[in-house]
Amino acid sequence: MKEMIVSFTVMSLVARSLCAEDLAQEFTVHSVFGSHMVLQRERPISISGTAASGKAVHVEFAGQKVAAVADSSGKWAAVFTAMAAGGPYTLTVTGGKNSHPVKFEDVLVGEVWVCSGQSNMELPLDKSLNAVQEVAAAAHPSIRLFQGPRTPSDLPMENLRGARWAVCSPESAAKFSAVGYFFGRELNNKLGVPVGLINSSWGGSSAEYWMSAAALAAIPETAKPLKDFQTRAAAARATWRPGINQDSVENAGVQHGWAGFQTPADGDWRDMELPATWQQRGLDVSGVFWFRKEIDVPAEWANRPLKLAIGATDKEDVTYFNGEKVGSVLEVDNPMSYSFKRVYDVPGKLVKAGRNVVAVRVRSDFFDGGMTGPADFMQLSCPSLDVPAKPLAGIWRYTIESNYGFCHPGMPTELFNGMICPLLHFAIRGVIWYQGENNTPDPKLYQRLLPALIADWRSSWKQGDFPFHIVQLANWEQPASFQAGSKIAALREAQALALSVPNTAMTVTIDLGEVDCHFKNKQAVGHRLAASALTKDYGVKDVPCQGPVFKAAKFEGGRTVVSFDNPSGGLVATGCGPLQGFVLAGADGVFHPAKASIDGETVVLEAPGVPVPKSARYAWADNPICNLYNQAGFPAAPFRTDN
Repeated sequence: MKEMIVSFTVMSLVARSLCAEDLAQEFTVHSVFGSHMVLQRERPISISGTAASGKAVHVEFAGQKVAAVADSSGKWAAVFTAMAAGGPYTLTVTGGKNSHPVKFEDVLVGEVWVCSGQSNMELPLDKSLNAVQEVAAAAHPSIRLFQGPRTPSDLPMENLRGARWAVCSPESAAKFSAVGYFFGRELNNKLGVPVGLINSSWGGSSAEYWMSAAALAAIPETAKPLKDFQTRAAAARATWRPGINQDSVENAGVQHGWAGFQTPADGDWRDMELPATWQQRGLDVSGVFWFRKEIDVPAEWANRPLKLAIGATDKEDVTYFNGEKVGSVLEVDNPMSYSFKRVYDVPGKLVKAGRNVVAVRVRSDFFDGGMTGPADFMQLSCPSLDVPAKPLAGIWRYTIESNYGFCHPGMPTELFNGMICPLLHFAIRGVIWYQGENNTPDPKLYQRLLPALIADWRSSWKQGDFPFHIVQLANWEQPASFQAGSKIAALREAQALALSVPNTAMTVTIDLGEVDCHFKNKQAVGHRLAASALTKDYGVKDVPCQGPVFKAAKFEGGRTVVSFDNPSGGLVATGCGPLQGFVLAGADGVFHPAKASIDGETVVLEAPGVPVPKSARYAWADNPICNLYNQAGFPAAPFRTDN
């Protein structure tokens, strides 16, 4: 949950629909579109991208043909009439005679939801309850998954690097949001239509990271931090050393010969002493760096297999020996890639007597980046000969392929700019939102942030007041009967207050947590979210979706009678013991445990130490001991009558 986020500007990204041979392409399609995607049913379908101003782009989909012309800013959008659920279809985009058509295959039309927030939304299926069985059963051809990469940016972005739609399978679902998957699976089963899920979440993120600059500037408490951040980002941007290939396709360094045996003619090559991060060497940026080192190999090593130990590279590497790739470690395969020590096998056929070249392409888009050793680990050795290894620490030549901008700890707007803006081209049904742990230090500010975030996203998407489902924070930390000053409880209250915003709903998880905030039972979260959406957004009847919610409290002498909305057949106390979690206070504001009993659809409270009650609370603690449910099996939401 406390994982830090960092900020950078992506100077230029190429839409993923383009391949290396498409450098002369006359148009691009925004990266959120692709094969296997689901497009939102019953709403106009817009396909968009970029082209030269005035350039015509032709799009064909499901028998409809639409021509679009790029505006003065180079943006085009082809809009199709709304469609019912169905597919698969092929979507084709063509430009002029010199451009290649772009085809997206296996496109479905159905329901599309964005899954966003921090670590409890990000937690993948393979870390959830009964993970082995759940992953093995995750074959759902009509569910499609879009895993948005972690991409912070201090300026709004149009595209996401490396993003792909995938058919839901054990392989694609394993690392996808467990909450999102279980939510989508239930919608798919109940509605019988294709479901597309877009995961855009990041552990340890605060709400401010997910909001636009305009939204934060309107809140006094966040306006100054935003302005400070923008000033620092602008100052850093003015001093950046640009990458030589900002506008090239990914891995352009190979095309320029940077991996090869010959000394490359292109590039602003300079010296750097390694191991080190490039930040330690004065380059406060994120991006893609190339490092090269020439090694004099003895004649007896020629044509013999070697071991190339380059040490850790922060975050990802692709390593070459005399122009041939000999290994790589990527974050998607190894979450600890930033500290993993690389050792690669060099085939004997690549080894020459005399001059040999090691080239390492290192990519880091947050925190530090570079070849970090340690120094004594970095060496080239010949295992078949009993001879000393060649040390690799020392001076390497380097150049920059892509400069993403300045690197800094988590800052306002960075995830909205980098991870939400690229999605705004895509029509959606709604959002499920699980975030708030990082904002617990200031619950009062969150009362303003969450409604502002909802309004911000709706304004930015330009699709009206689409459904926004909030997951209220679960219980975590040590169990307690009552904590008057619990900031986690106050944050839950801030989330509940956001229900004053139209077309919102809240899923209560006060009974699902553990001491660690990253609890595993994401099946229940997905089920409760789906039940809420089915009832509120799809009009499915007879689907219980919510537990008891505080309605009113009557203080009658020494008794307090609490009534609730959503009793759903009556109130019950789970477990074998009495009803727990209620406290009462008199005029002095000191709370005492209350004896609670269910009377029909109300709860009656009495406390010997409170002869004249003035206020009541329920489940008011970080990890409260509480057990009030309705007959449908949904827990009561925490509340307090004092404010």
